Amino acid sequence: MGTPTRTRLIVGQALRLHADSGTNILATEGSISITEAPIWLSDQFLHHSTTLRESELYVVQASGWITVSAHGPAEVWYQQPDPYPFAALLARLFSSA
Repeated sequence: MGTPTRTRLIVGQALRLHADSGTNILATEGSISITEAPIWLSDQFLHHSTTLRESELYVVQASGWITVSAHGPAEVWYQQPDPYPFAALLARLFSSA
């Protein structure tokens, strides 16, 4: 996994970031809403939105731009997955040999 990032948000503030599939988002304080990038289904745009309360974790399902919105004072922790997990596994295997 990549380096975790912590961000504090105030009431009504929103954080927009590009998240890869598998990104972990944790509400460490307060309540937040996460809206993933819209997807096409037939002839409609669908927006997937989730609310997290303190200590709840969400894993991003599809890569794209997401919005994290604060319902009140909040702290958010997010961590992107490794871009090349197979390469990291090979490096660990060969470094221990």
